[in-house]
Amino acid sequence: MTSIDSQRISPVYGNSMAGITFMELLAVTAILGIMLAMGILGLRSFHLRAEAINGVRCVTAAMQTARYRAIGDNRRIRLVQGERGGLELEVLKNGEWCPEKRIPLPEGVEIKLNARPVFYPEGHVVPLCSAYVTIGRYHRRVSISQAGRIKVTSLP
Repeated sequence: MTSIDSQRISPVYGNSMAGITFMELLAVTAILGIMLAMGILGLRSFHLRAEAINGVRCVTAAMQTARYRAIGDNRRIRLVQGERGGLELEVLKNGEWCPEKRIPLPEGVEIKLNARPVFYPEGHVVPLCSAYVTIGRYHRRVSISQAGRIKVTSLP
């Protein structure tokens, strides 16, 4: 005598108690691939933005260093763009500008100074200067006022 309970018939899969089908596995793999591709594209954008912010921080740190050294050493200090892409601090000694410190920039960051600002021991800067920092599609302008205040703005 056999009962219906002992046959274990599944209403969904019929007599088979198998796991997932090949088509289900293929669909899940495709969905995971699409999500992974979107994540990688977002990660690249995040990485470029972080590098641009890092470049801006290096430029603002160079400007602040030049200002504080001018005040602390009681000398004029000039910020110039180096030949190898970094920034350099120059000190006025005996009427000539002498290189004192090189400030490297992160790789891939392009910078353009529109002037060579001179930082005076009194704390002010002449002439007014802007540095344009570019990496990929991210453009930032770092401006320094005559009083030594630094302002960062995004450019389209």
